[in-house]
Amino acid sequence: MDDFLLKTVLSIVIGGLIGLEREHTLRETVVGVRSFALLSFLGMLSVLIGFPLPAIGFAGVFFLAVAFYYFKVARFSKVIGITTAIMVPFVFVLGLLVGYGLFFEAGASAIVTAMMLAEKSKVHAAVRTLSRKEVVDGLILAIISFIVYPLLPAEPVAFAGQSLNLQYFWAVVILVSFITYAGHMLVKYYRAKAIAYAAFFGGLVSSLAVVSLFAKKVRRTEYGLLRFGFSSASAGAIAGDLMLLAVMGGSLLQHAFIPFSLILVAFLAFAFFYKKGVSQRALPVFQEPLSLKFALEFAVIYFIVRVVIGFLATDDSIGIFAFSFISGLISTTSVFASIASLYAAKAIAGPEAALAMMFAVFGSLAAKTSIMFLKLDRSLWPKVAPPVAAAVVLGIVGYWLQLTLGW
Repeated sequence: MDDFLLKTVLSIVIGGLIGLEREHTLRETVVGVRSFALLSFLGMLSVLIGFPLPAIGFAGVFFLAVAFYYFKVARFSKVIGITTAIMVPFVFVLGLLVGYGLFFEAGASAIVTAMMLAEKSKVHAAVRTLSRKEVVDGLILAIISFIVYPLLPAEPVAFAGQSLNLQYFWAVVILVSFITYAGHMLVKYYRAKAIAYAAFFGGLVSSLAVVSLFAKKVRRTEYGLLRFGFSSASAGAIAGDLMLLAVMGGSLLQHAFIPFSLILVAFLAFAFFYKKGVSQRALPVFQEPLSLKFALEFAVIYFIVRVVIGFLATDDSIGIFAFSFISGLISTTSVFASIASLYAAKAIAGPEAALAMMFAVFGSLAAKTSIMFLKLDRSLWPKVAPPVAAAVVLGIVGYWLQLTLGW
């Protein structure tokens, strides 16, 4: 009884959500809130009755949608939008999902669909402004995600005496490529805050590249812009690495959550403070939506780091920390991904994995700090040192707290 009531309420709410958007946006009077709510409810009931009613019901609803579309075309004597007609069988399918107990899938699909429908003008405007390269790079991202990834072997393969999961390896490449593409699009459509977005989202991909770019663009006395770029890009780098851990090694995130969260908060606070008075000019961090050259370079770096760290971890050597620091000079993401892979294979314990990643972050800080110090006059060094010192201190304190709590 309770299960039936829950499914009834969810199906009606989900269908009504789509109907509310259609009725409010288009002033639709033929198919509105009640019609879509009943369609979703009907789909849920057909599941309860059992096969073959869901299939028969979908066929009937599909025929109804076609008839509705031709009715509107005949009424207005012109070709009109087909979206509402498509939503008729779509909402019925949402009701089927509720009937089968897939509540999250049905709810998430309804919310995403309603948002896309409500933002119709913005979606169309964004599509019209896409360049040919953005479209092509989007297709390349889809190819490496949905064609290349499934073709890779699901089982680990042996290489140089180690077991490597190629799908895991390629998933990291896809994630970094997606961050690059998404960062380009965000900077493109939010130009009023381009410098802030460029620095943060550039840091998701390579904070070292962002700091180097800022160092090239600013004058020797513009320490304010440089320290903002450093803080914002570093925050983006930590945020990206935490996202990588959440996606690739959720349990490892528990061992590293406190220190890296404290470092992230510190960099965000300094970025927010330094942003005051910084001019809103765009820097060419994301000139290209997706750079295959960058993706391949990252893939090579990640592969080398993964293999070397794997050897060091197998030998149970303290050299893993030294190599993590050295690798962090180039790419902390490669170290995080490699450590997460080793942790998943039970080749390294949680506390040691978190410490190795900490060394990688310190290596990255050393590289970026050196670039800043080389750019500025020696008298200005104390003005850019606070975020670096705060990150190191909070990282060490956070790691001590993590060990004390026993996570």
